[in-house]
Amino acid sequence: MLWFVGLGISGTRSVPIEVVKIIQEADFVYLEVFTSPISKQHEDEIKNMVNGSFKIAKRWLVEDGQEILKVSKNSIVVLLSYGDPYVATTHIELRTRAKLENIETNTIHSASVITSMIGEAGLQFYKIGRIATIMNEKIHNNSIHYHL
Repeated sequence: MLWFVGLGISGTRSVPIEVVKIIQEADFVYLEVFTSPISKQHEDEIKNMVNGSFKIAKRWLVEDGQEILKVSKNSIVVLLSYGDPYVATTHIELRTRAKLENIETNTIHSASVITSMIGEAGLQFYKIGRIATIMNEKIHNNSIHYHL
């Protein structure tokens, strides 16, 4: 099992309880550090959440992926990254390779600097491209297929 977990943009102070539980139950936790710089304090705070093995994952380790995929075949592995894990193409490619090797994957998305910058700059997602809202009431969902 391979978890792709986004830590958001606020460091360890905003990590959801669900993520802490996943980290604590994992056999191996990799903290990816090449898409965002990480302070020693944050690294230590994450290490303190981990009950299994902990390793810093530099760019080559994630891009190569062999170690992570091998361990994921028989263990619960978490790949932590700041922001959202799928903003970086490397993580999407690793997930694709895991699926090809019949390794179960799960994802916890989180805030990304990309989405945050848009709002902080006063821009609106509605101006970037078509956005559709899926509502609970069926009558409002009739046009969803048109928008997508």
